[in-house]
Amino acid sequence: MARRDIKIRTGDGDLAAWLYEPANDAGRPVPCVVLAHGFTGVRDMQLDRPAARFAAAGYAAIVFDYRHFGDSDGQPRQLLDLRKQYEDWDAAIRFARGAEGVDPKRIVLWGTSFSGGHVIDAAARDGEIAAAVIQAPFADGLDQVLRTKKTLLPRLVLDAWRDQIRSWTRRVPFYIPVACPPGGYAVLAVPHVWTSIPVVVPNGSTWRNEVAARLLLRLGLHRPIARSKEVTCPLLVQILPDETVLGTTPARRVADRAPHGELRAYDGLDHFDIYQGEAFEQLNADQLEFLTRTVSTITAP
Repeated sequence: MARRDIKIRTGDGDLAAWLYEPANDAGRPVPCVVLAHGFTGVRDMQLDRPAARFAAAGYAAIVFDYRHFGDSDGQPRQLLDLRKQYEDWDAAIRFARGAEGVDPKRIVLWGTSFSGGHVIDAAARDGEIAAAVIQAPFADGLDQVLRTKKTLLPRLVLDAWRDQIRSWTRRVPFYIPVACPPGGYAVLAVPHVWTSIPVVVPNGSTWRNEVAARLLLRLGLHRPIARSKEVTCPLLVQILPDETVLGTTPARRVADRAPHGELRAYDGLDHFDIYQGEAFEQLNADQLEFLTRTVSTITAP
């Protein structure tokens, strides 16, 4: 297995990405798993772990940072633009299909948290995806808005409009924190998110605890769940019934509505527990079992 840095052209810039190439003594085309992180997440926040596991099992893997985040292009920084992130997924899929040694008919999508919703959308747009995996997925923005603490909503909306107005007048964004200590102010004002940062964010990471606030005006309309029935490939949905960050009812509905959806639940885990330790081992083992059944690395001579 080898990992190298690559650039993927998309829209008005390049995505910074890692390409994992499995040992391939047979010299036959291999499947490729395309991975990206969740809300404001970047690839150095533990995504090397699943990508390396997939490569060790015989799959190529591509892990990318969205534009405006991590090592990818895009100004201003920390701007979460849903349309651009859709474009980034489409660009990464195109790159994977054209990569040397990759079978273009065996492309797998892997999403975690916010990117789980992007995977639903991408698989619905692209009817030739071979399989998809979403873990602890964000599937319904309206559900998440309704779960937000009512004491925070007025300030979040006010700051979102403040940033939107700044964008119209071409000024620098108005940023709000992603996470905060208990009792503080942030998009994800959940104690588990704050205490998990030292665990999932390594030293020297490009992750920043801020995001342009304008996204919040669009979040309630971002509903990947609406496209569940259009995901015709095998879809593994992994949920955490006891988590404190996202509601799991929308993800259950995604698994029910997708023609080939499979649901697996993991009790006793919170949102960020799944990137290391026994929880990571368990979810990743189930992902590999799912892929072995649906997108085998073995092809006929």
